[in-house]
Amino acid sequence: MSLTYENTIARIQGERAVWSRHNFPNAGAKEHALGVCEEAGELAHAVLKLAPGTADGHSIRGDKAALLDEAADALGDLLIYACGVATDLGLSLSDCVNAAWDEVKERDWIKYPTNGKDK
Repeated sequence: MSLTYENTIARIQGERAVWSRHNFPNAGAKEHALGVCEEAGELAHAVLKLAPGTADGHSIRGDKAALLDEAADALGDLLIYACGVATDLGLSLSDCVNAAWDEVKERDWIKYPTNGKDK
């Protein structure tokens, strides 16, 4: 089987489910959803600090490499927690992402600035 986005996400979701049942047998959708929120906050923190803070566009809020590492870690953790929520709800995260992308990519916010579709 060739490695594709779908089977990579499905593989990670399956492996994470086994790992989570072993390590956190009482965790469920609520705990995993809160983990998504926590990691989103960490991502927002890193992105905020990476934002240009001076007239010449340089960040004055921290080491760029360290902040990029924090953002990368948060993005990875977000995906892992999202896998947990999907598993707990009996969903395929890959299917969720593909369905969302199929809808989002049809929007044209330049042509239809009100709703991306027809206004």
